[in-house]
Amino acid sequence: MLALPLEVFGFPLQSRTQGWSRVHAISSRTQLDVSAKFLAWSDILQLRLETRRFAQDQPRCSSILTSPVWKDELISEAGLGGKKKRTMLNPLEHAICLMSPRRVVPLTPAWQEHIPFGMLLVELLKPVMIVELGTAHGVSYCAFCQAVEHLNLNTRCYAIDTWQGDPHAGYYGPEVLTDLHAHHDPLYGDFSTLIQSTFDGALQHFDDGTIDVLHIDGYHTYEAVKHDFESWLPKLNSRGVVLIHDTSVRHQDFGVTSFWDEKKLRYPNFEFPHCNGLGLLAVGEVHSEELRELLQANEQEATRIRSFFFEIGHGITLRADNEARLRALTKLEAELNLARAKLAENESTIQSLQADHLNLNQELREIRDSFGYKVMRFHGPRIDRLHPAGTSRGVLRKKIVTSLRALTGKKA
Repeated sequence: MLALPLEVFGFPLQSRTQGWSRVHAISSRTQLDVSAKFLAWSDILQLRLETRRFAQDQPRCSSILTSPVWKDELISEAGLGGKKKRTMLNPLEHAICLMSPRRVVPLTPAWQEHIPFGMLLVELLKPVMIVELGTAHGVSYCAFCQAVEHLNLNTRCYAIDTWQGDPHAGYYGPEVLTDLHAHHDPLYGDFSTLIQSTFDGALQHFDDGTIDVLHIDGYHTYEAVKHDFESWLPKLNSRGVVLIHDTSVRHQDFGVTSFWDEKKLRYPNFEFPHCNGLGLLAVGEVHSEELRELLQANEQEATRIRSFFFEIGHGITLRADNEARLRALTKLEAELNLARAKLAENESTIQSLQADHLNLNQELREIRDSFGYKVMRFHGPRIDRLHPAGTSRGVLRKKIVTSLRALTGKKA
C-alpha cells in the first residue's frame, strides 16, 4: 500500500483533534490516488513529506486510498466530534491555491507569484466588491476575477488605470489595454469592468462603505500611495481589506515600504516579502476565522505560510517562463525551417544557372569552331577597310547588317 503523506510544508493533513482534516487541496477533477496527486505537484512544490504509522488508522487509510470517493469521506468525517479548534491557517484545505492562472506575463513576474494568495483571499472573504488601482497587463486583476468566476460568487470587480504607464512602470501605448480587453471581456465581462481613468477621477463612481477588497498598485512614491490610500479608505466597508504591492522595493524613489511600515503599526497585517512584496491590511473588522488565523500567526507559522505561497507562486513564474521560452524556440525553429527551405530553393536556382552557363559555354565553343565564324574573323577586318564608317558604302553596309539582324532576331 502507498504511504499517505500527512504533512506538506508543515501543514498537516491529519486532524488536530480526531478523524481526518478536510483536504480541499486535492482537485476533485482527477482520479489519481493521494500519493500520486502529491507527486504531480512536485514541479511546483519542494515537498516535505512525513509518513507516520497509526495502528488504529491503517484500515481507514487502506479503504480511503482504494475508494473513488475518498475525498468525500474525509470531508464528511471532518464534521464529526463537534467544531474543531483551529490554530493556524492551512492553505492545503483550499484547492484554489493550486489553480493554474489563465493570465500571466512571462519573463516579467511583477505580481504573478502572489496569484495563489490573491485567489485564496477571494475564497476566504467572498467579497461583494473588489477594486484595483493600477492594473496594467491585468495579472493580479484577472486572478481575482478568475477566483470569483470559479467560486461562482456574486461579486462586482472594477479595475482602474489610465493604461498609459508611469515613470516607475514605464510608458506604453493602447496595445496593452487592447490585449487585456481581448482576454478579460469574454471571460469576466458579466461581472467585471475596466475603467480607463485616473484614480481620483474614478472616486465619484463609488459610494462610501461599499468596497470589500481594495488593491493599490499605482504610482509608488510615498506621497502617491499615501494619497491613494487616504482617498479610497472611506470607500471601504466595515470588513474592508487593503492589499498594497511593492512593499519590499527600496530603490529609486519608491516609498511604499515607508508607507507600509507606518500603517502596519495601526492595522492588523500580514506581508509576503517575495515578488516585490505584498502587504495585507485589515482596516475593518475581521469576520473570516481563517483570515484571523493568518493575521495572528506567530513567527514560525508565518514562515511556513510564506514559504508555501512563495513555492507555489514561483512555480507559476517558472512554468510561464518555460512556456514563453518554448514558444520562442518553436518560433525560431519555424524561422530556421523557412530559411532552410529558402536556402534549398536558392541552391536549386544556382544549380540551374550553372547548368545554363555550361550550356552557353558549349554553344560558344561550337560557334567559335564553326567555318562561318572563322570566315567572318578572317574577312571582317577587310570588309571594314572596304566599307569604312562615315562613308556612303559604310552607311549602306550598316543598314544591310541591321536589317539582317532584325530578321534573325539579334540585336544591332
